[in-house]
Amino acid sequence: MVEPTSKSGSSSNSEELKDQMPSQTWSSDSDDSEDFADFHEEVKSKLIGELGGSDKQNDNIDPKQYKAAIEKIRLNKVNMALDMGSKRIEDEYYKGEKIGEGAFGKVYKVTHYHSHVKRAVKQIKKGDFIDLMKKKREIEALLKLDHPNLVRLIDKFEDTKRIYLVQEYLKGETLFERIKARTSFDEDYCRQIFSQILEGINYIHKHNVSHRDIKPENFVFVSKDSDLLKMIDFGLSQNFTLYTMSQKKLMKRMETPVGTAWYTAPEVHEKLYTEKCDIWSAGVMLYIMLAGFPPFYGDDEIEIKREIMKYNYDFKDEAWDFISNEARDLIKQMLSPEYTRPTASECLQHKWFFMESKTENEFSTKALLRLREFSSLNKFKQIIYYLIAYRCNLYEQIQSYHNLFSTIDKNKHGFITKQELIQNLKSRVLHQGLLNKIVDAIDIDKNDVIYWNEFISSLITVEIIYNHENLKEVYYYFDLDKKGYFDSNDLDIALKKIQRESMVEGSSKDMLEETFKKQQITLDDLEELIYQKKGKKK
Repeated sequence: MVEPTSKSGSSSNSEELKDQMPSQTWSSDSDDSEDFADFHEEVKSKLIGELGGSDKQNDNIDPKQYKAAIEKIRLNKVNMALDMGSKRIEDEYYKGEKIGEGAFGKVYKVTHYHSHVKRAVKQIKKGDFIDLMKKKREIEALLKLDHPNLVRLIDKFEDTKRIYLVQEYLKGETLFERIKARTSFDEDYCRQIFSQILEGINYIHKHNVSHRDIKPENFVFVSKDSDLLKMIDFGLSQNFTLYTMSQKKLMKRMETPVGTAWYTAPEVHEKLYTEKCDIWSAGVMLYIMLAGFPPFYGDDEIEIKREIMKYNYDFKDEAWDFISNEARDLIKQMLSPEYTRPTASECLQHKWFFMESKTENEFSTKALLRLREFSSLNKFKQIIYYLIAYRCNLYEQIQSYHNLFSTIDKNKHGFITKQELIQNLKSRVLHQGLLNKIVDAIDIDKNDVIYWNEFISSLITVEIIYNHENLKEVYYYFDLDKKGYFDSNDLDIALKKIQRESMVEGSSKDMLEETFKKQQITLDDLEELIYQKKGKKK
């Protein structure tokens, strides 16, 4: 398969790229016949339900009823697709090789036609109407997540058959592959990796999301040489419901038994559980990372389940002879019954994580200069920086700032408060007025907390900003219908899609008028604004 090469500076490159594409298309999947069969099973089950729910009705379905049900379901699916407007994934991305298959979907490597940025796309079959609405709600919840240890969901598309989730493309191997290559990790390295896993879990739990399939295969390093890893495959994830009664927060328990045998918590087998099932799974992961083998053994899933239900594990193998008591204690707490099992936040406060101090705990001089420069940009430029950080691959910079972000986030909420940032900066930025200006600027959406993407958007280098492919990526995110310009309505739609409308102070129309003195903004206008003069691009 021939992959497109990056060609900067020409708006016609995307058309040339399309002409070079091999014959593989988005609709060429081998499972189309399965889709056809699934669709008719959906129609049958719907009609049987309406006729009283008896399997005996299967052979007595009136052909007219059957035809009407087909049209009704098709209309529902078409209407759901029309909600996405005219945007089609085949107009935006070249579909490359299949790179994986997770819960409920195949994953493909794709290339954006205009910016040539590599991404991953997960295809999910829609199912029936109720299932589709549930999936759409869960996708909306995932779009809100912003953390350095979660794979970023960048965009979504849909047609009558499938939903397509566009995610950042991670170049590294899975944690499972790295464990397999090394057999086991030394304790210091394990601490570095496992803290990231728990910080990601803690963040999604704070946002009422349970992953439900925590295992080494679902954590991927951003590159082969990086130790920064991200949680992937939210196919089995579930929004759990919290409600209040007599001023106490209660939780509606999940019931569907899902997950992978070795990592499944006892209460999941009992079909009544909470997000703490993720803590159990992470405890199994920690055991494997340190020892090189799982805590629960069996010849098949039934035997493994039996051992899990008896909490039958130990530290007797010689592999544990050189592992600290603190590590064993943390595992014991995580592999305990649900009512005594700690939360992710409580795990992160365990003494094992404080046996080694973090090395990177303050901003470098160059980083401080970038913060100061960012605070002096106008609001529209800050939004451009934010979207470059959000939509483009910045692996090297992410690696260098992840530890700093984690160190400043002392309570492991997955975000930094303004006060925490001020506390970190006050010894380096002595002028109080400048310090407040920097911190206020980094809080781009003005919600008084600083999330990961805000943090790195204030620190990205000139080389990244001046990379023309990155700027094109942002421009075509605004000019979605390819009319040759974007306006205030396009800007509003783009920010609404990532739920960042609050970035605009006042109206977007006024912002464009103040920045460009016009309302229809072309790629040339954007280049002139960012590069200060035409032609200064890479």
